[in-house]
Amino acid sequence: MRASVLRSVLPVVLLVAVAAGGCSSSTENEAVSASKLADRVATEQQKQNPDTKISDVSCDGEIKAEKGAEQRCHASDVRGDRYGLTVTVTSVDDGKLSFSTDPDPGQTVEPDELEPEVTAKLTELSGGTAPDAVDCPDDLPGRVGATTTCILTAGEDRLETTVTVTSAEGPKVGFDIKVADEPLP
Repeated sequence: MRASVLRSVLPVVLLVAVAAGGCSSSTENEAVSASKLADRVATEQQKQNPDTKISDVSCDGEIKAEKGAEQRCHASDVRGDRYGLTVTVTSVDDGKLSFSTDPDPGQTVEPDELEPEVTAKLTELSGGTAPDAVDCPDDLPGRVGATTTCILTAGEDRLETTVTVTSAEGPKVGFDIKVADEPLP
């Protein structure tokens, strides 16, 4: 199944703000905390793009102070549009951690936006019968190959439904839907 999520056009400033770039910071520990990493990513992005209107950056966890270590972060603009980005440690030299950022090409699709899209597509494919509910507990990152699992409820049956991104560019994220053959216990 294929669907496309369309939202308002994201200001170019956020795309520029999370463009690949470098940042360095000192660390005495073996890792940088999620909050410090987010602060450093936001600061570096603001320096590289002074006209950017980023309102928030958060990271999923700490990043190890070793070359090649990665962490997922999320940047929001003042309108609330969110993009994911991957932070990768490029070097650690004498206590100084350097990293690059690689933004997702498409916006993050939040559960409250994804659930109606999945519901509509499932309704269309079933010939007009809507599922009782679709629950998508996690965000769907805006990058090709990213997945999230939703739970489809139809009567007494609950079925895992895998949503996989097939295309992503700005506010347009296309995805396939695969419903499990067997209900959950």
